Amino acid sequence: MLDRRGLPRHGWVCERHVGVGITIRQIVQRKLPLPLREMLPISTEERLICYADKFFSKSDNGRHEKPVDAIVKGLARYGADNVSRFNGLHRFFTDPRHAVPAMAHNGFPL
Repeated sequence: MLDRRGLPRHGWVCERHVGVGITIRQIVQRKLPLPLREMLPISTEERLICYADKFFSKSDNGRHEKPVDAIVKGLARYGADNVSRFNGLHRFFTDPRHAVPAMAHNGFPL
């Protein structure tokens, strides 16, 4: 749908943020009705949306933030690979060694 509207990058974000991304192996094993391609977040923006999305439940309209242990427990139902991917995202966004310098709107560091 987004591809047809000339927004392929937006489409990639949508397909790559489901769960903590979906691999071809998972698509085949679970017989998911999806194209056979890796749907893992690649860009920092995709990774951030994927990570942040896990903290808010769709069942309560995002009113309550989930703790990390609840996220991990929920992902464990879908396999250790998903837990490992989430833990990698968690380290990436919480470890100060991965911090990106703030940028002004003109693209230069503040």
